[in-house]
Amino acid sequence: MSEGERQHALECDNYWIYFVFFDGNQPVIYPFKNPIIRPEDEVRAVPIKYQVSFNIKD
Repeated sequence: MSEGERQHALECDNYWIYFVFFDGNQPVIYPFKNPIIRPEDEVRAVPIKYQVSFNIKD
């Protein structure tokens, strides 16, 4: 989840996140209605990675 997605989740009442993984050949889907607005003891969002790019001109 990006910081922009987190901010959107804070502003949107109808925000969902779907965790999808495969159990053998079958997809398993867990929908979560806006986990960002849950109490911090249930969900914690911590930024751990940023991508930075530079446009360098000589």
